Parts: sequence; C-alpha cells; structure tokens
Amino acid sequence: MATGPPFFVSILSYNYNHQGSHRRG
Repeated sequence: MATGPPFFVSILSYNYNHQGSHRRG
C-alpha cells in the first residue's frame, strides 16, 4: 500500500458491481 492499493479498488469495484447487479435482479 505505497503506490496505490489495487486490492482495495478491486474489492470496491467488485462489491459495487455485485451489489448493483444483485439488487437489480
């Protein structure tokens, strides 16, 4: 976590996408 946390971004994006898709079922 020095030059940008790619893991955090991936988790956020995945969570957002998953929730949106699931909520819109």
